[in-house]
Amino acid sequence: MIQFRSLASSSKGNCYIVTDGATGEKLIIEAGIQVKQIKAACDFDLGHVVGALISHEHLDHSRAAGDLIRNNIPVYASRGTTGALNIAANVLEAGKQTRVGGFTVLPFRTMHDAAEPFGFLVRASDGDKLLFATDTVSIPVRAKCGIMAVEANFERALMHKDRLPEKLKRRIMRTHMDVQ
Repeated sequence: MIQFRSLASSSKGNCYIVTDGATGEKLIIEAGIQVKQIKAACDFDLGHVVGALISHEHLDHSRAAGDLIRNNIPVYASRGTTGALNIAANVLEAGKQTRVGGFTVLPFRTMHDAAEPFGFLVRASDGDKLLFATDTVSIPVRAKCGIMAVEANFERALMHKDRLPEKLKRRIMRTHMDVQ
C-alpha cells in the first residue's frame, strides 16, 4: 500500500514523502525545504530514497533539488524545470512513464506560470496509485487512485477580503485552483 506524508505545504516550502509499503522505498515529491529537514524526516537515512520528483522551478518546490543531487539522490523534472533550475537532473517527458526505483511515474502537464510544470501519477510495486498535482488551474488526467494529493490555494469568494496586493491576487486566481 502506498503511503503519503506531508513534510511541508505552503509558500514557504513544499515537500512530501511517498513510501511503498511493500518495499520500504521512498520517493520525495517536491524539495522546497532544506535538505536537513528532509533528512530528519527520513531519520537521517536517505538510503531508502530512490529519487525526487520536482513539479516546477519555483523555490518553494525546488529549493533542495541541488542538495539532493549532491547527496546522490536522483532528481527528476521536466526539461523546462531542469533548465530553469540549471541542474543536472533526469528529464521527464509528459505522458511517458519512467521507473524510479520500484515506482512507476507518469508525468503530466499542468497549467502554472512556470517553464514546464508537471503533475505526477505514481504507482507503487503493488499497483496502488497516487495522483499528485500542485500549483495548477486544473488536472488534465483521470485515474483511479488510492490517494489524491491536490492543492487548492484560494477561495474566490474570500479573495476580496484578503490583504494581498491586487497583482498577487490576480496571479493566484490565474495560476492556482480554487477550493470550489
